[in-house]
Amino acid sequence: MEILIYGAVTSAIYAMLAVGFTLIFGVARVLNLAHGSFYALGAYGTYVLTSVVGLPLWLAALLAIAGVALFGVVVEKVLIRPLRSSQLGVLMITLALWLGIPQRSCFC
Repeated sequence: MEILIYGAVTSAIYAMLAVGFTLIFGVARVLNLAHGSFYALGAYGTYVLTSVVGLPLWLAALLAIAGVALFGVVVEKVLIRPLRSSQLGVLMITLALWLGIPQRSCFC
């Protein structure tokens, strides 16, 4: 039973990542290679706010979502929007973001 629950949770996370990636590409026509890094940044933010700061999980998750959303808006306005005419430029910027945001798989 534990394996089924773990598999369902892992599958739901992968599905959420895939739907978000597809939504961004379908609406904005941006191939965002840093998409998974934004999810990792939200997870790290939630962890820090619960473990270090001591906030309850629901509040830490809301603050992490707001912080990552704000970071995403800044990245779009400052880095991606000026390069919208060049697909390669946008690809390189999102690749640089992917490499620049520390991430580690939580499924190991």
